Amino acid sequence: MLKKATTEMLVLFMLRQRPNYIYQLTQEIERLTDKQLKFNTLYLAVYRLEANGHIYISEKRAEGSHLRVYYAITPQGEEYYQSLKATFDDELRAKGENNV
Repeated sequence: MLKKATTEMLVLFMLRQRPNYIYQLTQEIERLTDKQLKFNTLYLAVYRLEANGHIYISEKRAEGSHLRVYYAITPQGEEYYQSLKATFDDELRAKGENNV
């Protein structure tokens, strides 16, 4: 459950910055965490977030021989992100750790 919520929170956090496609999200998360967090795939989290109305396909763009599907966050996704973040912060406080 924690990994699922953390993955979803990271995806939503990244999409709050700008629309993006899955491979780029993976690369950016690995870069920001100095490769401490690696995800073989974010597809399940992205599809789950899309199915629940938290993100949507904002654009499909052909780049060379690749079709890139860009996702963006919805207002419901912003609310869900804030809920996940509050829960995460509460759990950290309960354990006596600093907020992230």
